[in-house]
Amino acid sequence: MNYLRSLVRDSARYLSPLVLFVGGVWILSLRIPFWSLFLGIAATQVGIVLIILSFDNTAKQAFGKDALHIVPCEVCGDPMAVSR
Repeated sequence: MNYLRSLVRDSARYLSPLVLFVGGVWILSLRIPFWSLFLGIAATQVGIVLIILSFDNTAKQAFGKDALHIVPCEVCGDPMAVSR
């Protein structure tokens, strides 16, 4: 049940930016004199930014602090984070 809930949450997280990006490209292809550029470029840019943020958030959850541990560097001795 928890897996299904996370699947629905993650699909909504990825589908909304993708729909916004594809919608912006579609509006740009309509070639309406002013509104195509005004709305299409804005929707495309916002879609790209939201795609980047959603995948960044997923990467942070997958490779969070619990997936890393601190070890001293073999060359300089400074602490560094490595995956387990």
